[in-house]
Amino acid sequence: MDHPSAYYSVDTMAEMMQLERRQLTRLFAQETGLSPAQWVEQTRLAIARRLLESDRNPLKIIAAEAGFGAVRTLRRAFQRHLGITPVEYRKRFGQSL
Repeated sequence: MDHPSAYYSVDTMAEMMQLERRQLTRLFAQETGLSPAQWVEQTRLAIARRLLESDRNPLKIIAAEAGFGAVRTLRRAFQRHLGITPVEYRKRFGQSL
């Protein structure tokens, strides 16, 4: 995802790929084992993790750059997938800058 902050609804993604909505959903499940929404969230989470590990930007900037939009949304994704907050993640895995 070159533009993680872009709007990625299933309909938008299907249009980008020139597929029907059901076909896109089915292909995502076959290829990734995820729904399109799950894939987008996990991709954004990977971007946020990389940013938290490599720089000291405020969470507001990281949330925006990773496509979450708000710190609250970023925090919820971290809690749901990793069981920790972005601040805790940065403390454990971030570089000492």
